[in-house]
Amino acid sequence: MKKVILLTEGLSTYARQLLDGLSEYSRLNGPWAFYRESLVPFYRAGQGEALPEHIRSLNAHGVIVRPSSPKIARAAMSLGLPAVACDDNNLMPDVPNIVSDYEAVGKMAAEDMLSRGFKNFGFCGFDDMYWSVQRQAFFKETIEKAGFDVNIYSSPKIPEQNYAACELSSLAKWVSSLPKPAAVMACNDDRANQVITSCNITGINIPEEVAVLGVDNDTLLCTLSNPHLSSIALDAKKAGFKAAALLDRMMDGQEVENQAVTVRPTHIERRRSSDIFALEDEQVAAAVQFIHKNAREPIQVSDVAREAALSPRALYSKFHKFLGRSVYEEIKRVRITEISQMLLSTDLPVYQIALCFNFSSIEHIGRYFKSYTGISPLAYRQKYITRGLD
Repeated sequence: MKKVILLTEGLSTYARQLLDGLSEYSRLNGPWAFYRESLVPFYRAGQGEALPEHIRSLNAHGVIVRPSSPKIARAAMSLGLPAVACDDNNLMPDVPNIVSDYEAVGKMAAEDMLSRGFKNFGFCGFDDMYWSVQRQAFFKETIEKAGFDVNIYSSPKIPEQNYAACELSSLAKWVSSLPKPAAVMACNDDRANQVITSCNITGINIPEEVAVLGVDNDTLLCTLSNPHLSSIALDAKKAGFKAAALLDRMMDGQEVENQAVTVRPTHIERRRSSDIFALEDEQVAAAVQFIHKNAREPIQVSDVAREAALSPRALYSKFHKFLGRSVYEEIKRVRITEISQMLLSTDLPVYQIALCFNFSSIEHIGRYFKSYTGISPLAYRQKYITRGLD
């Protein structure tokens, strides 16, 4: 039985999902014996690069490490075992690393907010976290390509003992200064929770004045928020499974290049904090909301026009004025987005997804999907799920 040491924290949803994927791989291909050692005791105790002696006596075959500092990375490597690392802030050389698809996360948030008619945008992250800075960069790039600016929150430089109170006050001033209505992307659900708390303190209505979107889809954090938090879900479990497969090969003595296992966004879990359309025209807003709510149905332009109480010609004119695209283009964009999310977030065969969206055949959904994305549904799934392990 292979023995694997887990030098990770397991409290966050992201970490738990990674470990869940690792566990599933072990169940299907093992079993493995896991030895979990919390990182907190030995790096807070100031023991530098030292590891508890009992870890070395386990005679383990591999290690999964989340190196929250270079010292911890060196400590893990001192074991001399095949290793996989999973911390975007502290990438480890010469071993496979689990990393986030920063571009896909930032673009997904930006495109969702733009599609909902927002013209004022903010980003709230952590200045000293690489993954946060990267998500910010791609969010900002996508918004600016659409012709808008992004107001970036910068954390105050204050002593640690006063940090919590000063941070909340600083955040409250920042959200108050945003032109309304505004859409704010937070780098993760923890940060989004702080934005929502700041809005509640200052009396800013969510989502009517400020819509908030987080990342990780931590169900507990999202439902503890008031209102409940919308969040981008990630395929961390699949990444954990792939990382385990790499580690297994390494423990068998196979040569493995320093591949990156990429954690990708799958979909936005819509909750109250961003469930709004910031469109100046009420009829267009009603039409867009109808399209989103009926994305799995084969709705026609005439159905949308009837819902908005407009003629198809009048609705076409308004869509071009306020959204810059036709009604049909919006219907197709929303349907393709949902199909793409289902391809990445589920293991359903394409023919079952076709049934979910009321397509008559697998060929029908294939033509529809390819006309928009340039590739077939199956090729899309293979491209984004297996990239990084080829």
